[in-house]
Amino acid sequence: MAEKKLKNDYTEIWASFARRSGIPCEDLSPLFVEEGKSAEDVYRENFIPGDFHWNQNGSARVADALLPWIQKNLPPPRSAAGKLHSR
Repeated sequence: MAEKKLKNDYTEIWASFARRSGIPCEDLSPLFVEEGKSAEDVYRENFIPGDFHWNQNGSARVADALLPWIQKNLPPPRSAAGKLHSR
């Protein structure tokens, strides 16, 4: 966000790694695009100042978006005994 770019070298490196490794990867950058808001305002509302990590608001936004994706794309967790947990 600070660079005002959704795609950058850093995000592309992680996406490429995930593809090569067969790991599901979701691009979260569209969560932080808001019609009528400047990149600076979105950054201030969702990120720790001077950092690229999410603050409480940004973390909640990501959690709300990721839960359905996780439930759809990842297998259910297994217990220590190897039994599947239901979701």
